[in-house]
Amino acid sequence: MISYTLVADGSSDQALLPIIDHTISHNFPNLVFSGVAASGLPPVRCGLEIRLRAAIKMFPCDLLFVHRDSEAQRSEDRYLEISNACQKFELKVVPVVPVRMTEAWLLVSESAIRRAAGNPAGRNYLNMPLIRGIEAASDPKQVLFDALIEAANLGARRRSNFDVNAKRRRVAECIENYLILRELASYRKFESDLKLALER
Repeated sequence: MISYTLVADGSSDQALLPIIDHTISHNFPNLVFSGVAASGLPPVRCGLEIRLRAAIKMFPCDLLFVHRDSEAQRSEDRYLEISNACQKFELKVVPVVPVRMTEAWLLVSESAIRRAAGNPAGRNYLNMPLIRGIEAASDPKQVLFDALIEAANLGARRRSNFDVNAKRRRVAECIENYLILRELASYRKFESDLKLALER
């Protein structure tokens, strides 16, 4: 049994858990594993090393996934940040650095967004970027939220009560073909790092 802990920027980034689980299962189908998202950690402003130290103490594991959105920075800078913060730990560490943010990885499947919105048979236009353009989107979170609202196709009153935040993780759970994520360079890097960590 392999256990892993995800240390993410925020609670909404727990949407990464289904993606991590699928990637492990696809590449290591005979591996028995379990994973959790660390909670109750010091705030991001305290620094990554302090947050990781708390996560390891509170959620002991064999493998540590460290998430940082690239946002306005270069992905290489985020990988370096994670590497520097992990130097004192003996655990295997897998960086998770979507470009520009977690929501970009959730824009790969229109059908998943429609199912998460509760209207799988909907046909209204969602104005989503092509896969090859997802990582160039300036605000993937807003694109995802707008798509979820449009996919739900609700009236004005019900639309105002539609909780897009609650639907975010549901999108990840509804993605049926995760292989499509390989169209994104940031996901390919993540999958490569994961395979390397587990093969060792």
